Amino acid sequence: MSYSNNIVLILQDEALSDTLAPVLQEVAAVSVHQHQNISKQLFEDNQFGLAILDIKKNSFINLTRLVRLYHENEESIQFPPLLILSDDKSVKTVSEFTELGVISIFRSDEPVDLLAYQIKQIYHMLADVQAKKEQLANARNVAMLSMSASSQLGEVVRFQENSYKIQGYSELGELLIESFRLLGADCNGLIWIGGQSYYFGDPSSEVLVTNLLTTGSREGVRYLQDDDNTMVFFENIWVYVTNMPPVDTEEHGQLKDSLFPLIEGAGMRAHSIHSDKIATIAERNKAWFLKNMSHELRTPMGSIMSGVTLLRRKLGGKSNSKESQVIDLMDKSANRLTDLIEDLLALSDIENINVVRKNFSLPDLLSDTLEFYDRWANSKAIEFIHTFEGLDEKVFIDPKHLKQILRSLLSNAVKYTVEGSVVLDIKKTQKDVGECLLIRVKDTGEGFDMDEAQDFLKPFIDLDEQAVQQGAGAGLGLSVVYQLMKQLDGTLDVTSAKGSGSEFTLTFPIDYSDGADQLLFN
Repeated sequence: MSYSNNIVLILQDEALSDTLAPVLQEVAAVSVHQHQNISKQLFEDNQFGLAILDIKKNSFINLTRLVRLYHENEESIQFPPLLILSDDKSVKTVSEFTELGVISIFRSDEPVDLLAYQIKQIYHMLADVQAKKEQLANARNVAMLSMSASSQLGEVVRFQENSYKIQGYSELGELLIESFRLLGADCNGLIWIGGQSYYFGDPSSEVLVTNLLTTGSREGVRYLQDDDNTMVFFENIWVYVTNMPPVDTEEHGQLKDSLFPLIEGAGMRAHSIHSDKIATIAERNKAWFLKNMSHELRTPMGSIMSGVTLLRRKLGGKSNSKESQVIDLMDKSANRLTDLIEDLLALSDIENINVVRKNFSLPDLLSDTLEFYDRWANSKAIEFIHTFEGLDEKVFIDPKHLKQILRSLLSNAVKYTVEGSVVLDIKKTQKDVGECLLIRVKDTGEGFDMDEAQDFLKPFIDLDEQAVQQGAGAGLGLSVVYQLMKQLDGTLDVTSAKGSGSEFTLTFPIDYSDGADQLLFN
């Protein structure tokens, strides 16, 4: 039974699917089927050699469906190998999805020709593995040959699995050397990536091997024979293989067939590592920009707020004058911008925030915040209810980041509530870990499907310009809430349904300390 000639594209991005399908069909000489959604019937009615699924950075719906389908029908459905296309930089390693049969992850924003070529290489590698399995099944009369082929096939699979645990070129080269030695050969080579070359192998042979490979490299030639040794050339990796069996022997041909998938797999992994490094640099630069811009904006905002305070003092008691109304508007706008700057700063360095637990009065801390959302709710003709229970004494927790969490939750609640109410309940409660602060934010707004809950833990979800202008926030979503909550050792429970509103429940441990700092409020 030959390897299936069918590939299925399960892409939410219809434009990408329509562009990639004909190119892939021509380059890989396969039959391409296009679908937008995962379904049980899709895999029951068809046999595919490879399934390609995209993960959009704002939607994990198809992946969620695949996980559910896999666990519910693992024994009844033969799932094909899976390749993921993703525009989400957080999705980097195959190890996160190995249980689902994922063998590789590519960036979906790569040029279509490059994507098609990479997919073709994966498909041909799978077909080659299948062909070797068939050879093993038909080699009952050649026991030793079968054992050798099985060992080599296993090494190819082992290399592919282990290569995705590696994040550096030198480690990748060492893994390739180890795999070659287990197959009875030795190797040295060069990894070409990002305009640079990285040598791996015996340091004393670097100059010799580099000269042999660069001299032997020819356009369109995949391998050259050098006595009993072999030089193999792929796009991102050139390898000089030594200690090969004699040319024209069955052992030589069999070993060479196993070495090529190893080398080609190493080349593709090198390209993936390079993409990861570029993505990491881009993320680091973005964080640097956000952090520095936030600090730069703080200085002029401080001057503006000081100026507003001076104007208010100069105006004296004329609270109903036109000038007073203008000053109030300036004050609210300045405070909103200050809140946004704080959110951007937290997002830029969320893993390194400084948690400072202090004793403070929670009602005093939130007085200005509650006043702001009360006015906003009144402007939308909805009710804003807030209650404090058992909070007569001061609590010991991080006040700055707790306030930031509540601000984000209340912004979303008021923003998405058209009629009804927004309720904030805060109380002390007793848990197994001791005394805790329990916070509940409930609204009667739009709500959302719980299958999409993961989306709302990512920043810039559902960025709406009009909503931003109306004071709803800047689209940072619940990402800041979720990350800050983890830093404060809290837990988050979410319940929601479309059309029925949402409820967010947070629990934070209150760790009293004799040496706690004191916050004083006027």
